Amino acid sequence: METLGNATFENYIGLNEGFSEMAYQMVAHVLTLGYAVMLAALLYFVLTIKYVAPKYRLSSVLSVIVMVSAFLLLFVQANNWTSSFVFDASRGRYFLAEGKTSLITVIGT
Repeated sequence: METLGNATFENYIGLNEGFSEMAYQMVAHVLTLGYAVMLAALLYFVLTIKYVAPKYRLSSVLSVIVMVSAFLLLFVQANNWTSSFVFDASRGRYFLAEGKTSLITVIGT
């Protein structure tokens, strides 16, 4: 427990109690849906930039920048989530893998 330091709550749950199959999959799917939506919005802003009045075009450019950063953040979080937990068949739950932390603690450091 002391090895986690200033970790987020999912690390403590994953270390001690583990996540049920449903909880693990729900988080994974929400993160995947999140980065897919950001990628779709990025595509929309890129494709419609020519049809926006010139005085408002800067807002489309800024939206593209925001969508790229949101996509990258959610994509990394989704990959961290799936690589940080392993399934323990004997207990039927996902537990934090040895030497891993997930999500915000990895990104924020």
